[in-house]
Amino acid sequence: MSIESFVELVQPDWALAVEQTGIPPEIPLDFDSQAGVSGRNFAFFEWSPEVRFAFSPRVIHEPPHRQLGLFRHEVGHAVHYYLGREKLRRMIGKELEESDERLADQIAE
Repeated sequence: MSIESFVELVQPDWALAVEQTGIPPEIPLDFDSQAGVSGRNFAFFEWSPEVRFAFSPRVIHEPPHRQLGLFRHEVGHAVHYYLGREKLRRMIGKELEESDERLADQIAE
């Protein structure tokens, strides 16, 4: 799989997240070798110094279901960042996970 194929694979999920949550559609998706270091296996979402998704180029060697899971998890972080816990709780309709990592998974589900 290529980087272009990865972007094509995740595009429908991204469009749905933008539509359902109102988060900005222009958040960049970058490929960055630093995304596979410091305890991160393949990706991260950051908001400082710039807002972006960063994926390790190694992600293209993972099966498509894993790629989608990684992307959805990072989108969960973006949704949390833009909406905040209170608005998320109202949207989801149940108690939220305390851990940011578990919360990103909860949003992704």
